Amino acid sequence: MTSLESIALLAPEIVLLTAALVAYLGGAFAGLRHGWLVAMVGIAAAMSVAGGQPADGATVVSGPVTIDGFSTFLRCAVLGVGAILCLVQAGDVLGAASSRSGGIRRGGTCEEAGTFLVMLAGLSLVAIAGDLVLLFAGLELVSIPTYVLLGLKRTDARGQEAAVKYFFLSLLASALFLYGATTLYGIAGTTSLTGIARGLQATDETAAGLATVLLPVALGMSLVGAAFRLAAVPMHFYAPDVYEGTGPGNAALLSTLPKVAGVVILGRLLALGATPEPDPAGIGPAALAHLELFWRLTAVLAAVTMTVGNVMALWQGNLRRLLACSSIAHAGYLMVGIAVASAAAATQAGRPLGNPATADARWTLLLDGMAATLFYLATYVLPTLGIFGALAYLGHRWPEWTAGSGPRPPREELATVDDLDGLSTTNPVAAFSAN
Repeated sequence: MTSLESIALLAPEIVLLTAALVAYLGGAFAGLRHGWLVAMVGIAAAMSVAGGQPADGATVVSGPVTIDGFSTFLRCAVLGVGAILCLVQAGDVLGAASSRSGGIRRGGTCEEAGTFLVMLAGLSLVAIAGDLVLLFAGLELVSIPTYVLLGLKRTDARGQEAAVKYFFLSLLASALFLYGATTLYGIAGTTSLTGIARGLQATDETAAGLATVLLPVALGMSLVGAAFRLAAVPMHFYAPDVYEGTGPGNAALLSTLPKVAGVVILGRLLALGATPEPDPAGIGPAALAHLELFWRLTAVLAAVTMTVGNVMALWQGNLRRLLACSSIAHAGYLMVGIAVASAAAATQAGRPLGNPATADARWTLLLDGMAATLFYLATYVLPTLGIFGALAYLGHRWPEWTAGSGPRPPREELATVDDLDGLSTTNPVAAFSAN
C-alpha cells in the first residue's frame, strides 16, 4: 500500500512537478520569460533530493515504488540528461523563412519548459516503478508532454505533421502495451511486478499452464510498446519523418529520453523470469518459457533493427533523417545486451533445479547483461546530445548570394549533410562537438 514512505521516495518527482507549476503559472500570470532557467533550477533541486535517498545497492520497496541500483542509475541519468537537454532546448532557434534575422528564438517559453519538466517526472516514475499501474502512468506522462512539445516548438505544416504522426503511433503503442500489461495481470492476479514474478515462478501445473499460454500475448504486446519508445522494428518507421519535421532540440529529446523508457520496460520484463528462486524446488516452467521466448524475440528484433537502421541511412541526404536512422540502429545495439542477458539466464535456468548456485549465477548473468546495456545507453546519449547541441548552436546559415544581385535572402536552417561542408574551418568547436 502507498504510505508516507512511498511519498518520501517520490520527492525528486514532486520537486520536478512543483518546478513545472512555477514555470506554467509564472509565465501565465507573472510575466516570467525564463522558463528554461526555472527548469534548470528544478532539475538541480531534484538531484539534491535524489542524492539523499537509498543507494549503494540497497533495495527499498514501498507500495508501487521500487528503489534499487537499476532505478537509482536511471533516475540519475534522466536528471543528468534533462539538464543537458535544457541547454539544447533553450538554444534551439526556430526557422522562419520570412525573417532576415535568421529565425525566432523561442527557447525561453515557460510552456515548453514546464512541459519538459513534466516529461522528466514521468520518465523518473518509469524508472522507479514496481507496479504495472505506476509504470503505465509514467509512460503516459512521457508520451503526452512529448506531443505537446512537438506541437509547441514547430507551428509550420511539417512540424504539425510530425506531432500528429507521433501522436497517433504513440496511442497505438500505449494501447498495445496496456493490453500486454492486462495479460500479465491475468497471469498472476496482481499488478505488482514482484507478484507477477512469483506467479511465473510457481510450480503449480494449472497456474503454470495458464501462464505459458498467455505469455506470447503478454510479451508480444509489451515488446511492441517498448519498441516504439526505442524506435525499434516494427515501430521504427515514424522516426525519419518526425525528426525531419521538428527542430534539433526536440530531435535530441526523441533520440534519448524515450529510449530510457524502452530500456526500463525491457529490463523489468526480463527480471520477471530471472529473479532469484523463491522456492527450493527451483524455477517454474512458466518462468523458463518466459526467458526462452524473451531472448528469442529480443535477439530477432535486435538483429532486424540494426540492419534496417543502417541500410536506411545509406540513401539519406537530410541531416535529421540520417540521425533518425542512426537512432534506429542504436536501438538494435541496445537490445543486444538485453537479449544476451536473457539468453544466458535461460541457459542457467535449464540446469538442475534446487541448486542455489544456479539461481545466483542466473541473477549475476542478468545483472552483467543489463550493466552492459546501461553502459551503452550512457555512451550513446552523450554523443547524441553533442551533435544535436551543435546543430542547435549553428541554427541557420546564409545561402549563397552575390552583392548587387538583389536583396540578401533570409537565412536557411541547416537541413542537409552538404550544409556542414567546411564546418571544421568556419566553426571548429561546433565541428568537434558534432563529431
